Amino acid sequence: MKRRIGIFFSMLVRHTVVVTRKRDSTWDNVLNRIDSKAIVIILPEGRMMRANGLDSEGREMTVRGGIADILDVLPDGRMLVVYSGGLHHIQVPGELLPTPFKTIRARMEMIDIPTYKEDLQRDYPDLSFTSAVIADLTRRRDTYCPKID
Repeated sequence: MKRRIGIFFSMLVRHTVVVTRKRDSTWDNVLNRIDSKAIVIILPEGRMMRANGLDSEGREMTVRGGIADILDVLPDGRMLVVYSGGLHHIQVPGELLPTPFKTIRARMEMIDIPTYKEDLQRDYPDLSFTSAVIADLTRRRDTYCPKID
């Protein structure tokens, strides 16, 4: 939150909560503060996608399970999933400056949370809730993410 982008978000959002990469008290703080009326925006950090679409070690990008923790505590509401083609074509990690005038593509899907949970139980009956969320969001990402030219 001390970076420029963090300062921007703290001015934009009234109750910004920072979490670490570990399941520690910061994560508990988030789960204890959200309810069906909350707007939760997750801007994940982590491995940077390279020009070839993989991370620095040649691994495919993965969906993390923290979203399942949030969905688990919400009895109702909706979630907006934004499928981004990524920003790696604008500034590949290691490049000093971004490439100007590049098109950013994204698709959005509004999902009813109770219906989503029911669909997960039906479509992934042998998986835990977290594993089902990861499998489903990975499938959706692979299906709906726009391709970057």
